[in-house]
Amino acid sequence: MLSTALDIRTLSIITVVFSMGFGAGMIAFSVARSLFSGLKQVGFGMLSIGVAFLLIGLRHQIPPVWSLVFANSVLVLGFMLMNRGIQSFRKLTRFDTPLGMAIVLFTVLALFYFSYIEPSFSQRVFWICVALAAFSTMSCRNALKRAAINTPMPQRVLALGFALFGAFMLLRAFWVLNEQALQDLMKAGTIHQLAFLAMIMLLLTVAFGLSWMASEHLFQELRQYEQIILCSPEGIVLVDTDGRYLMANEACLEFVGRTRWELLGKRSLDLFGRTFYETVTLPNMRKAFAGEATSTSSWIDHPSGRKVYLTITYYPVPDARGKNSFVAIHTKDMTELHFAQKEKQRIFDLSLDMLSVVGMDGIYQEVNPSWTTTLGWSEEELLGSSWAEYVHPEDLAKTQEASEGLERGEPVVDFVNRLRTKDGRYRHIAWMASPDLEHSLIYCVARDVTDRISREQELFIMSTTDPLTGAHNRRSFMERLDEEVDRSRRYGTPLSLLALDIDHFKKVNDNYGHAMGDKVLKRLVETCKQTLRTSDSFGRIGGEEFLATLPFADHNSGYETAERLRLELSRCTEGTEGDIPAFTVSIGLAQLTKGETTESLQKRADEALYRAKNNGRNRVEKG
Repeated sequence: MLSTALDIRTLSIITVVFSMGFGAGMIAFSVARSLFSGLKQVGFGMLSIGVAFLLIGLRHQIPPVWSLVFANSVLVLGFMLMNRGIQSFRKLTRFDTPLGMAIVLFTVLALFYFSYIEPSFSQRVFWICVALAAFSTMSCRNALKRAAINTPMPQRVLALGFALFGAFMLLRAFWVLNEQALQDLMKAGTIHQLAFLAMIMLLLTVAFGLSWMASEHLFQELRQYEQIILCSPEGIVLVDTDGRYLMANEACLEFVGRTRWELLGKRSLDLFGRTFYETVTLPNMRKAFAGEATSTSSWIDHPSGRKVYLTITYYPVPDARGKNSFVAIHTKDMTELHFAQKEKQRIFDLSLDMLSVVGMDGIYQEVNPSWTTTLGWSEEELLGSSWAEYVHPEDLAKTQEASEGLERGEPVVDFVNRLRTKDGRYRHIAWMASPDLEHSLIYCVARDVTDRISREQELFIMSTTDPLTGAHNRRSFMERLDEEVDRSRRYGTPLSLLALDIDHFKKVNDNYGHAMGDKVLKRLVETCKQTLRTSDSFGRIGGEEFLATLPFADHNSGYETAERLRLELSRCTEGTEGDIPAFTVSIGLAQLTKGETTESLQKRADEALYRAKNNGRNRVEKG
């Protein structure tokens, strides 16, 4: 009865209609829902099956290569696309594409061989059935795998459809091997007609199963979103065009102290009064219904009688037609944060330290009044300007280096530079800064340390210089001498040492008094500093004895320097109109030798000085 009621050509047409219709529907659904892009491949697979059965139905009306080889190849390719689409739809990480391509290629070769080299209808049907059974097995396995999209019941239905179809294809494959020779599908028997019906049932199952899976997944996501909204610690309500509450989460119910049924159907007018409704709720709802999301902050009278500071955001919510028929209202209790911010601002304004917030581009975004107190610039002048405008030119390089460290997330501690005041002077400022890379901000605490730096410099000068003459004192000079000796040894450069002593200085004190002797010592130091190079060091060792280091000076250049120094000192009192008596010095010169110590070098310079004294004074002797 089946063979007479439904011939192969009629079944082919029915299969074409079903596969084309389902394929187009799958493609349209995937275009509308980008989340299910894998359904597009399933749709193309069904379209391929439809094209294949269309060509098969045109047997004897088109060339055999189209109805035999090409049509069946496209059929197998359609199954591969459906399998690949199911994997993509379910977000599986491993794909069967290489194996699928191998099956398609093998089937094409088998079709070609058993169509033109050794024609055999049974062999063609056998290998087509084996290929379809293989893809059905793969699709069944992919339908049951655990993946990003898990919908157990639809997955089982889909897997069952592929399993039954695969089993039938295997049965048909081995049946056809025992069937009497038959070379024309259009005259095939009942089992081949059943194969067409099985294909139609599979297409129905795939379309139904995947649509069910997609719907289940959407419902799962909808339930998740609902749970997120209901469990949110911040109040969320949905209102209609009349401003009446249609939905409210637990946080909102807890905030207003009402049950869900007590709240639904009411408006903010009923909860917070007419003033709040007309000045806050109504204007913002109108904007939201017009398609504009708005946000506002306001104090409200809570039903409990206390004042609450809320941040309220209004979002338009379209209906199925795309019209903004609802508004979602998100409320957040900011009372504690509001008071905390006011407290922070109070501390920020009252702090004696210079507090600031700076962007990663170096632009001041917030400064407290201490900036004006310290530097004289007003808040308006500082905001929007860059730190680079105020930094001393000599400190720009190190300040830029510290800024680059902050951009990498490295905090700054005890960094000191100089900033220009409004009257053009510079103040030493000590910084501590912490970067916030997420918001591209730098939080800074600065303090004026000018007085401290000045005191430190004064203490340093007092600890390293002779209080009377301003020359290095003995300890400071000996440290410098050790450094020069180490440098000379390391780099192999020459180093000379001069030992100076004022001739007959005791007579100056005896004849003119100690005050005049102090003037002589000061004039000597002043003249030596003017005559020596900036790289040379000069120190008072005790009484009227002095030492000078001459880096990079050998015996000859050292002697020239010592002689020039002696001559300058012998005439440095000229033109003073008798205020300072004339004086001379004796100088001993020694050059550092290989392996020599600081003590040995100083001893040789002293010995040369004594020879200069013994040889008549006012002269230079080499050691």
